[in-house]
Amino acid sequence: MITGDSGTYAKLIPSDETREKIALIMTLFNLENHTSPRDLHVTLIHSHVGFPITNIENIDLPIIANGKAFNIFENGDGGNCLVVELESDDMHKLHNKLREDHGATHNYDSYNPHLTLSYDYTSSNVPSETMLEHFYHLKFDKLVVEPLTFEWIPNE
Repeated sequence: MITGDSGTYAKLIPSDETREKIALIMTLFNLENHTSPRDLHVTLIHSHVGFPITNIENIDLPIIANGKAFNIFENGDGGNCLVVELESDDMHKLHNKLREDHGATHNYDSYNPHLTLSYDYTSSNVPSETMLEHFYHLKFDKLVVEPLTFEWIPNE
């Protein structure tokens, strides 16, 4: 059994097809400083409490999500991230399952599934909501659970 000394991190990885689709969208819309397609993920758990990384069972993949809004989050370096917030009951269920079945905590007030499209977004404008139609039926087919290797707590 492996646990992270400082906690555990769990994320969902998009399928190859979804990753290619998002990469194309970011390129076509000339999104500044966009995230590398290989780094796209949705955080499920960011837990300062370690939990066993093995023995995670009964996970139904793939999970499907749809974009619901664009938003700007602080990136921890004083800059901004551009994210697309996602709607997915199954992401919420999996988040809760990891907390209930494995004792994970979550270091944020609420669980808000999202994909970070740019970690260094200099504009104060978010894309038009009409772009959300391109973030429909996103498929996530891999769960990665690993030790938490960094800590970032947003300013209150």
